[in-house]
Amino acid sequence: MSQRVLATSFWDNANLDAWEIPFGLWIEEIVFWLTTHIKGFLDAVKWPVDKLLELIIDNLLQDWLPWPVVLLMFFLLGVATRNILVGLGSAAGLLICGLLGNEYWDLTMETLGMIIVAVLICTVIGIPLGILAARVDAFWSRLRPVLDGMQVIHPFVYLLPIIFLFGVRRTPGVLATLVFALPPIVRLTNLGIRQVPSDVVEAARAFGATEFRILREVQMPLARPSIMAGLNQTLLLSLSMVGIVAIIAGGGLGKPILTALNTADIPVGASAGAGLYFVGVLLDRISQPEESDDRRSLLARIRSAWVTRIDPVVPGVPGMEADPETPTLAGPAAPAAPRLTVSHRIGAAAALIGGLLAAFSVLLTWGNDAGLLSGWARFDDNDLPGAHSGLDATGGSWFGIVFGLVALVVAFGGASALWRPRSREKFMAGGAAFLAAGLVLASLAAAYLTVSPRGENYSHGPGVWLGLLGALIVLGGGAAAALRMR
Repeated sequence: MSQRVLATSFWDNANLDAWEIPFGLWIEEIVFWLTTHIKGFLDAVKWPVDKLLELIIDNLLQDWLPWPVVLLMFFLLGVATRNILVGLGSAAGLLICGLLGNEYWDLTMETLGMIIVAVLICTVIGIPLGILAARVDAFWSRLRPVLDGMQVIHPFVYLLPIIFLFGVRRTPGVLATLVFALPPIVRLTNLGIRQVPSDVVEAARAFGATEFRILREVQMPLARPSIMAGLNQTLLLSLSMVGIVAIIAGGGLGKPILTALNTADIPVGASAGAGLYFVGVLLDRISQPEESDDRRSLLARIRSAWVTRIDPVVPGVPGMEADPETPTLAGPAAPAAPRLTVSHRIGAAAALIGGLLAAFSVLLTWGNDAGLLSGWARFDDNDLPGAHSGLDATGGSWFGIVFGLVALVVAFGGASALWRPRSREKFMAGGAAFLAAGLVLASLAAAYLTVSPRGENYSHGPGVWLGLLGALIVLGGGAAAALRMR
């Protein structure tokens, strides 16, 4: 506190000290009284949150479940809630978090566990409160100012009493997250139920439905999009608290971000920020409300419409015999498999052969006695005796892995076009040309990239030239097929 200055007149600002309100001292006395007299109640509030965090984070995500099982779980969760594309994106995002390092994988699992616990508790508390607020106007009129205060007050303000009452670490951090993330699901549950058309509710009452049945079978299903939007907002607000609760040793990905801010550590901050980004995107996509009643993806709906199509029936003309090939209402005839032209076969065979050669080249020696790519970043890799394949960290690492995967995709496309002609439209010419060009550029870069000045002993292995040959076969076969089709 600054030293008080005596007021010279009534209009002097220093005169306000005469009526100073010791609000901070009052709160301090209240906190001391609460921690002394209701410690049992505070422990009862803290206990279920602590046990949920221990069960989900310590016993499941970090210790018991291996990383492939966690990826599979989130893939199935994305498929069940949205579609297969969201499932693949969720699994890929978590995989990237794991590839950042084992430490970041553990922090990602801790972050996910904290968010899951916070959202679970907010859902259990928020949806019943929203239902009660929608059914009882008097309750909503008293609850609304409380929700306004929870959203308007900055999290740092109520973080202080939570620290005084519950201490530090991740459990008080989750409790602070509950205060910040609870209002959206309460508000949108209340809004969704209130927006249910009154004539639908009256029709249900006219048929003798009880109020509980109206709520369960009429209002809740119609309010589902609004409730899911509230759940999505609650989840994102919980995610936004990860960085704030790190101040009280809350753990998760917010901890390295806070450390990076204090020490200006760019690598740590970038890695933790990337992990937090992927976690936020996958949780947002999984929890987003559906825009239509059809929960299938666009491609699934198009495929279903194509399979169940029925060709129009041609009306018969008097005096003419019916064509036996004319389709009837009995069902669509299976379309005949399209025939492959010579040009198609050339392009598909080139993709198959060249792709397999390029993929096989990754297993061969790409570099000898030094690291071609890693030598520019690490001095120790400029003197590495022995032969290194494209999959070795010193020979190619991710460069070789991605090169081999792209080659396998090209080979699979060529094989599909040869042995399953009906699926050749999936082997798009534009995509195949793009992948083939990528193979050629990558193999050319590996073949003619300048070695580090310190890597005088480096020499190419046969894998580099075999990969370049396979890529040129893919590109040349596609170009020859395109010229024959003209």
